[in-house]
Amino acid sequence: MSNDTPGLATQGWRAEFANRIYLVQQRRFEETGIMTARSEHQVDGAPFFVYDSIWANGFAWSTLDPSDVYRPERAAIAAKAAIGMWALWETPYTDLLMEAVGDLSTEDSGFYEGLYENGNGYIPLQTANNNGIILASLLYKEQGPILKKLNGNTQVWDTAFTHQDTRANRCLPQPKPVQDCCNCQATPAAEAGVSAVDFLYCHPVVQADGSIAATACGLEPHGLPAPAPVTVAAATSAQMCPLPQRVQP
Repeated sequence: MSNDTPGLATQGWRAEFANRIYLVQQRRFEETGIMTARSEHQVDGAPFFVYDSIWANGFAWSTLDPSDVYRPERAAIAAKAAIGMWALWETPYTDLLMEAVGDLSTEDSGFYEGLYENGNGYIPLQTANNNGIILASLLYKEQGPILKKLNGNTQVWDTAFTHQDTRANRCLPQPKPVQDCCNCQATPAAEAGVSAVDFLYCHPVVQADGSIAATACGLEPHGLPAPAPVTVAAATSAQMCPLPQRVQP
C-alpha cells in the first residue's frame, strides 16, 4: 500500500495476487463450510511440520509434509494466516476467522499454531514464527504499512561503506565497476516506449470467455472489489465441520 495515499496499491499485481489467494479461501468456506486460513505450520508429533496449500502436487487443498506425503489430518486453520487476513481485509469472513482464533493464546507464550480443520482441537505448540507474523499483522492493523520508503537512493546497497573495509567484513557485494564511456556524446537520447509510472497499478485483462489473457497497467487506483460472503445451500453433516470452540489452555 502507498505510504501517502491510503487505499492505493503501489504494486498492483501483488495486491491482485493477494486478493485472489484470500478470495479462494473464502469461497471454499462458502461452498463447504470448512473454515480456511492456510499456511505452513508446526504440528505436535510426526511429521512435526506440514504445508497447507491451495494447490499442490496436482490437487486442491493438499496438506503435505516435507517428504511430499499427503497428511490431510494435519490441515489446520493457521492462526497467523487467519489474523493476517483479518488485518488486511475487513470482511465478515475475516471477522469469523478472528473469532475462531482470537482467544487461542496464553499471556506468557502467545498464540498457538492453529485449529485442526477436522475438529480435533488446537495445535498445542507456540512458536516464534507464528507469533512473529501475528505481531507484524497487528502492527500493520494499528499503524498501516510497516516498511516505508525513506531513502530514494536505489544504489545504496552497492555504494554504502565504499571507502571502508565494512563491506568486506560484512560480506556485502563489491560495488559494481564503473565503465568509462568512450563515445557518450554521440549516444542518441532514446525515450522509453512506456514510462515506469505507467506500471504503478495493474489489473488482469479478462477475455469474453472469462479467461485472463494479460495484465493491464495504468495510473488509476487499483479498485479491487470488496469480497462479500454468499449464501450457499446447507451442507450435510459429512461436509460441514463444526466451528471451533473457545479453547481453554
